[in-house]
Amino acid sequence: SLPAGPQLPGSVGPAVAKQEVYARFLPRLAAFLLDSLIVFYLPVFVLGILAGLTAPFLAVTAVGIGLIEIVGVISQLVLGLLAAAYFVAFESSSKQATWGKQIVGLRVEGIRGERISVGNALGRYVSKGLSYLTFGLVFFLPLFTKRRQAMHDLMAATVVIDDDA
Repeated sequence: SLPAGPQLPGSVGPAVAKQEVYARFLPRLAAFLLDSLIVFYLPVFVLGILAGLTAPFLAVTAVGIGLIEIVGVISQLVLGLLAAAYFVAFESSSKQATWGKQIVGLRVEGIRGERISVGNALGRYVSKGLSYLTFGLVFFLPLFTKRRQAMHDLMAATVVIDDDA
């Protein structure tokens, strides 16, 4: 007979480590849609309302580049930087997940189970941008890879774990 495994304080039987389950495609998609709502659609909606309210005061011209176009370009750059900061900060935090992933019950970790660094999270975010160059087709890679990794996961040596499984 084999010896019993380690026991947790106050437990009766051997401790059983929770088996990590790689996140499936639909929960990842749901987290992506929630994060898109938070970092893209909601800010663009608010900026659209503000642009509509302030357009008469910003000397909008029918042809050419006016102040409103310059404000639009600057706001797109700022939104892009805020989106990068959102993903990098949350995925490298102790929660290891954006708000969208937290709601769905997912988290990002390194392939050895470690919390990812800020640099690794930034690399993951940048490689997501490269995924759009394939018209988003590589976002379907989790359907075909052993660890359910998309291209950005493979490039950054990360996996997405389903904490609810």
